[in-house]
Amino acid sequence: MVGLLVLVASACGGSEDVAPPAADPAGATGGREPAQAGPSPIDGDYFGGTSVLRLDAGSWTFVSGQNIEWTGVVSVADGELTLSGEATCPDAGTYAWTLEGEMLLLESIEEECPGRSVLLSKEWLVVPPLESVDEDTPKGTIVTLPDLRFTGYWGELDVGGQTSAEIEVFIREGYHEGGWAFSPTILVGAPGQRLELTVRSPVGSKIYEAPHNFTLEEQGISVDIAPGEQATVTVEFPDSGSLTFYCRRHVDEGQAGLLSIG
Repeated sequence: MVGLLVLVASACGGSEDVAPPAADPAGATGGREPAQAGPSPIDGDYFGGTSVLRLDAGSWTFVSGQNIEWTGVVSVADGELTLSGEATCPDAGTYAWTLEGEMLLLESIEEECPGRSVLLSKEWLVVPPLESVDEDTPKGTIVTLPDLRFTGYWGELDVGGQTSAEIEVFIREGYHEGGWAFSPTILVGAPGQRLELTVRSPVGSKIYEAPHNFTLEEQGISVDIAPGEQATVTVEFPDSGSLTFYCRRHVDEGQAGLLSIG
């Protein structure tokens, strides 16, 4: 019996002599750095067509039009990124990436989610988030809003303490994307402030005549505005954060703006 116990003890303790797993061969990843979740050299906001892509410290968000919003996790290696964890299709997609100047190129390597590569495999322009703009930002610059809609930036107006204000909505000639806009784009007010807002659709030189609209979904507001006409609505600033308004006819072209708390 003693001999049997010694034999069992020896067998159970033998694991101490097991060699650790061998390291992967040097060429197993093709010479690339392994993918890492977390901050990466391509973190930022990108614009392509009617879509926005945000890469942010291990997460990714894709917004297109009014109906598509995907978010998940991303890992970035040298020249490759892998997207996964999106609620409607959590499977992974791997893309080759190159960043040259202000342009990020994504090309699909392997994608498990139908249709995703069609929307992601293209050139993406680096664009600034709204919080980074200042008085030197050129008119018509494409920026991202807090809800990841994009818009052409045409200035900011502080309406704190006022009961009324006026903005314009237009399509301006000479701009590839940023000419579809509200001007000023950002209205800054106080929490809960009510504002009688007049929205004009001007006509004249270098403006395409087209019907427009002002929609603020959270407050049940949607009014159409013919060329040369105007509409007046009463809006209320949120208690915190911001609310996005837009033209429902041209939101996919970036015709949007913001009620923001100062």
